[in-house]
Amino acid sequence: SGVMDPRAAATANILVGNAQEEAVLECTLLGPQLRFDAANTIALTGGDLGALLDGQPLPTYRAVAVQAGQTLRCQAPRTGCRAYLAFAGGLDIPLVMGSRSTDLKAKLGGFQGRPLKKDDVIRFRAPRTPKNFPRRAISPEFVPHPVYTLRVVMGPQDTAFTPEGITAFLGEIYSVTSEFDRMG
Repeated sequence: SGVMDPRAAATANILVGNAQEEAVLECTLLGPQLRFDAANTIALTGGDLGALLDGQPLPTYRAVAVQAGQTLRCQAPRTGCRAYLAFAGGLDIPLVMGSRSTDLKAKLGGFQGRPLKKDDVIRFRAPRTPKNFPRRAISPEFVPHPVYTLRVVMGPQDTAFTPEGITAFLGEIYSVTSEFDRMG
């Protein structure tokens, strides 16, 4: 499993002072609504999901202090389709086979092997304010485009398709939906 955009996830972790591989919340198209029960430092990178912290725009690509009782709410996507939310000190999610990632198809890892639902509670492992907190920010790397060309890697099943079928698959335009994952 793991994140779809490792660079954006690693950047979020670096901004909050974590190791690059620390678990993050990957938000696809629709971001979460989170109420913080404890103070911590967070960073949001990747696509712009119109995140608001207590109704005020949450800056992306910047470490931001959150307090107990504050609410983070994402709106409709403005750019991109995946955002990454990192938490200083990490999330209290068990390691499964050396990872805190969720494999939804196998129902393994992460938070009970499933997507997060309303009223789920995940604690912070070691909340903190990272060193040089006020300067932990970078410019977003993402430049939005109306159409994106994606690289397709043919798998071991490509011989099961006719040449015409492969040509049709590679020559079409597709829309991204909330069911979008890395499998074709």
